[in-house]
Amino acid sequence: MALPVATRRVRATLSALGLRARLVDAGPGHDPCAWWCDLLGEGDAESVACGMGKGSREEARTGALFEAVEHYLTGPAGFDPGTVALAAPAELAAGPLCEDVCAALLTRMSGRGMACARYRAIGGGKHPRDGLSGRPLAEGRLSGDGLSGDGFGGDGLNSDGVGGDGLNRDGFSGGDLADDSLGGGVLDAESGAVGEGGVLVPLFLSAPWYLEAGSAPLRELLDDRCDYADLMRYSCNSGSAVGVTVAEALLHALNEAIERDALSLLLVRAFLGGPGFRPRLIDPGTLPDGPARAYAVAGKLTGSPVHLLDITSDLGVPTMLAYTLPTSRHPHRRGTGTSLSPSHAAWRALTELVQTTLGERLPGGTHRGPAAPAAHPGLRACSRFDLGRALREARVVPLSSDAPAGTPGDQVRTVVAALAARGFTAYGRTVHTLPSGVTAVHVFVPGLERFMLVTDGNLVIPGRRGRAAALSASENVSLPRL
Repeated sequence: MALPVATRRVRATLSALGLRARLVDAGPGHDPCAWWCDLLGEGDAESVACGMGKGSREEARTGALFEAVEHYLTGPAGFDPGTVALAAPAELAAGPLCEDVCAALLTRMSGRGMACARYRAIGGGKHPRDGLSGRPLAEGRLSGDGLSGDGFGGDGLNSDGVGGDGLNRDGFSGGDLADDSLGGGVLDAESGAVGEGGVLVPLFLSAPWYLEAGSAPLRELLDDRCDYADLMRYSCNSGSAVGVTVAEALLHALNEAIERDALSLLLVRAFLGGPGFRPRLIDPGTLPDGPARAYAVAGKLTGSPVHLLDITSDLGVPTMLAYTLPTSRHPHRRGTGTSLSPSHAAWRALTELVQTTLGERLPGGTHRGPAAPAAHPGLRACSRFDLGRALREARVVPLSSDAPAGTPGDQVRTVVAALAARGFTAYGRTVHTLPSGVTAVHVFVPGLERFMLVTDGNLVIPGRRGRAAALSASENVSLPRL
């Protein structure tokens, strides 16, 4: 889809939601650049959601609009209490979440009132512990907000803004982006609706806003009386995405979950796995034109050497990290990207580093949280994320060549198969589908790591997968326990 059409479509979506956008150029004169978007209610000066976009000027503007829409639909403004079911924390820990780092905390909790959403396995897979029923709340949908729809078939609109090169959000041209035929998978091909059955996933895992003080009345309305004090540090919106079709949204959400897992494993191996870790450093001379330009802009903006690392995990889905070392003046900076196209993964990582750096200039811009306390030296090293020593031992490798990957639906099947080959089941749910076809989803893959939260100042520990990675690197490892 041409970029002007994509821009008109997202603006039509905002109009249907009764919202208007306030856009700010975060980096005038740079290519690639980044834009910031605040969404405002009609006649309201207060932001109800925000987002950033990256790429060329118009791509970044459109991307910022789409990310803000994603945050609106998956945040409190778009929340539907009628989709919630309550379940006992201990029962949840005995299901698919048994593989999650939170399982031990859930097991120790009492009561039967943890708010959950229902998910289905993507691609028709079934976990042996599926089938938690939970206690449904009263049926009901938000009315008068344009959040229900018929799953418009879509025309290739992607949530990062389609550029003049015709690339969709994962970097492949051509194909039918309305391909939602996922072979008996998680979501209905037309409406994206989740059927009966499936598994329950606690809402707190994907909705940090739900744990904030301002959401206390909502928790009371839902009869959720759980104490989240020990769990809130593991809450993040990883796996949330928006797209013009279910398949496109699922693909981005899956890639984000894999990206966060790969970054988490890098932290474990670099700082908890003992000596001998050698990262794979991409030779910048092997980058194609787009990523090479982004590499140069990132270096100029950060004023530091940029290190592009291939952090692809055992899942085999290409994942890149664009990184600068911490200094006495600022913490490390980074951008990550995952795609079946290695060059597009590199582009996403490098442009995210550009976006992160430019975002620091904005009021209330993104800044890393404080380092973990000295009482936990391993976690403190992870939170500081200083790869200086490891980079001196890095193996320099060329960027791998791309191969055709097909439509978003094809790519979803490829990624889900890669997860299944390593014993992981991906679960998903539709959060909202708008009449325009814009669809918000959330994906959760039990067992994948979210340990990267330590770099934002959260005192978290690795899960089973991360601990296994640390122990495989060295037998003499003392892993943190909280």
